[in-house]
Amino acid sequence: MHEEEQLNHLAEEVDAIISQNGQMLRESVLIAKREVGEAIYNSPLYKKYSKGAGGLVEQLAEKMGKSTSDLYFCVKFYKKFPDSIPDELASAPIHKVKLLLGSGDEPVAKQPQCRHCKIHHCPNE
Repeated sequence: MHEEEQLNHLAEEVDAIISQNGQMLRESVLIAKREVGEAIYNSPLYKKYSKGAGGLVEQLAEKMGKSTSDLYFCVKFYKKFPDSIPDELASAPIHKVKLLLGSGDEPVAKQPQCRHCKIHHCPNE
């Protein structure tokens, strides 16, 4: 086999590996986001907080060092697809899924925070 042919064959092989693993990674990310949304949505704490559970999601994001909007997206994603992720979304990049669902941010009223520890519903107040 000529060197140029070998190079073309190798390029095709590497491209296929990247494409296949990229697909699996996108699916894994969506599965994880749906499961995170399920955990938050089904938590008794979610039901306890006000409509949209703004205080809970903000506290959780702060405690975990995660994005509040990403956690809202997870809940929204789970609520939209509680049983499974549609095949057409499984192969879509995450930014396209976010566009489909709209913004991850839920409109919620700002809840009062403790003056000392800056968390909502502090047991010390």
